[in-house]
Amino acid sequence: MKDKSFFNEFIAKRKDESGLDPRIVSYYAPGTALTEQYRSIRTYLNSLDGGKMWRSVMVSSANREEGRTLTSVNLAVTMAEEKEKRVVLVNTDFRYPAIEKLLNIQEGQGLSNYLNDEVPLDKILINTAVNNLTVLPLGTALSNPAELMASSKMKDLIKELEKKFNYVILDTPAFIPFADAHSLGSLVDGVLLVVQASKTRREVVWRMQEQLMGVRARLLGVILTHVEYHIPEYIHRHL
Repeated sequence: MKDKSFFNEFIAKRKDESGLDPRIVSYYAPGTALTEQYRSIRTYLNSLDGGKMWRSVMVSSANREEGRTLTSVNLAVTMAEEKEKRVVLVNTDFRYPAIEKLLNIQEGQGLSNYLNDEVPLDKILINTAVNNLTVLPLGTALSNPAELMASSKMKDLIKELEKKFNYVILDTPAFIPFADAHSLGSLVDGVLLVVQASKTRREVVWRMQEQLMGVRARLLGVILTHVEYHIPEYIHRHL
């Protein structure tokens, strides 16, 4: 995806009554080439296994600050463009949460409270300013997120969301430094790996691929961010 100069030039000052962050280009700039790249990712995902519909995908990165959360949000908005397709975006990043701020959602109860049996699911699902897009926010901070992500209740939650929604997208913390996302990989239909150009070393990507295989997660492809020019082939790579 483009670097910061794109946002400065085209949408840095764009914001409406929704309060959504201007970097959500799939909302503010639907006709741009960058948004078309997200649509290409959507088309790619929907073509996997001969067009067999997937229900859940985890968006992860090897390390922090590679553009993972922005990719998750923009992809979720793009998926919600499809008619009669309901999308839920789940924030599972207890380390450096950002989805609520990007989508202008007030902090409150959420995933952690549900996993701790403090609140029912229907009380924490939040409709956003984007049609067909619902968010399951993070909730109260946890001291043991890795344990709860590996719990049977988290597994049951994903199955329940797959029944309620057409697409379930999970934004996770960085994969290598934190164990939180490791157990989630085997609970979803596949994983999208976000890699920042000119930053993430090839060896790190290989290491994460090995770790995903180790937890029996299916790597659907790689999304390269912070690319300053358009190369159609970089959008995704099926592994």
